[in-house]
Amino acid sequence: MNTSQNISLSISPSGKLYITETSEETDAMAAFAADNIKKVFDMGSCDGLVYLASKELHATLPPTFSFWRSYARYFLAGVCNSASLDGNDHRSLTVEFPPEDMEELIALAPPMKGGDFLSLGLLQKLWDELHIVFHRELSSFKGTVQQFLHQLNPTWNLIGRVWFHLAENKNIPEKPFAFLATYTTRISALSRVQHIPLGRALQEFSTKSQKEILIAILTPIERAKNQSDFLRGLVESGQIFYPLSWGPKEAHGFLKDIPHFEEGGVVVRVPDWWNAKKPSRPEVRVTIGDKKPSRLGIDSLLDF
Repeated sequence: MNTSQNISLSISPSGKLYITETSEETDAMAAFAADNIKKVFDMGSCDGLVYLASKELHATLPPTFSFWRSYARYFLAGVCNSASLDGNDHRSLTVEFPPEDMEELIALAPPMKGGDFLSLGLLQKLWDELHIVFHRELSSFKGTVQQFLHQLNPTWNLIGRVWFHLAENKNIPEKPFAFLATYTTRISALSRVQHIPLGRALQEFSTKSQKEILIAILTPIERAKNQSDFLRGLVESGQIFYPLSWGPKEAHGFLKDIPHFEEGGVVVRVPDWWNAKKPSRPEVRVTIGDKKPSRLGIDSLLDF
């Protein structure tokens, strides 16, 4: 009984993605996974792309499938960075095509049948079609865009979110806790969530063309600080944009307001052993630098 199939993803002259058989050992895929992928790509190129970036998000795939999954990840990351994920009305949801990222992606493309047809124009065409497929699926889904992303794959629910991290910092006995606020922008090639410091995120997305992402960053913080005097103090002082070392008093103030942070839409991470409902896991230590931060100074952000 054959438990694997050697298949590849190819490009037709009309720009359609389709499955072909190959003799390359690197293109081997489990038979059941290959059958599922074939069925979805028979429905349409973009149906297949969404499937790769959701149901096969963490799977080890042959090179051509991995390449096109990376392409689809860019689109879904753009959806996640939208400011309107909480609402049910998705009609205004659009994801801007990133030509520079796409040019870099094309340069990394593996050999594939029809590779001569791979171009920025083709990726733009598929991008527009992804909008159509995505809106079609959302129209039949009863829930928010955020809930729809969670249904695709829970990992996508972690992108385009503000995160508050609190960890142990045993190197400084008088201030044994470390805090950092981050923003998640995309999923890496290894299917890991990519974090950047919150201050740097505001710098990177402060241009007029990226206003929607900036709103997506600030909205959950605004909601949470309206319920938390502790967070309001961090925001108004500007300290939230920097890595901080805290004593027990600050850590306690943070911990007791976690429900307000999460209610506002912020993802909170603390050591698992602080939560009695979760089993003990390996400890992660974070070291804070001694440099005193200046307002939104990139050197201070990198001193974490």
